[in-house]
Amino acid sequence: MLLINVATTGAAEETVDALALAVRHVAATAPGFRGSRLLTSVEGDAVNLAAWSSEKEFAAIFDDPEFTRLYGEFAKTTEGAKFRLYRTSRVFSPPLNPPGQPPPRPPPTTGEAPCPNPPPRPPTT
Repeated sequence: MLLINVATTGAAEETVDALALAVRHVAATAPGFRGSRLLTSVEGDAVNLAAWSSEKEFAAIFDDPEFTRLYGEFAKTTEGAKFRLYRTSRVFSPPLNPPGQPPPRPPPTTGEAPCPNPPPRPPTT
């Protein structure tokens, strides 16, 4: 589930700071919270993009008095806010190997970076 919360505000930094307090609390306490990215639009709105495991786990944060207090403080910094939960319908990504480009080199299998001139290994006895 992806939460998109858009807040119209005349003070984007203040709004993002207040929202960050609420998100930090959620990150520390809420099962199902998978991460968040706080954005400021070029028009000055504040946006929270947050990933959740389920709609039920997201809804449960509104039963947390500390979250509702922090969210209320955030709401005071806005002219209005609206959130919606979304399910992924389709995903598009650029190709890993664009036409005309060589394929990417595979990573080292040993977990170490490849060395162009490795030192000789001591003999084993």
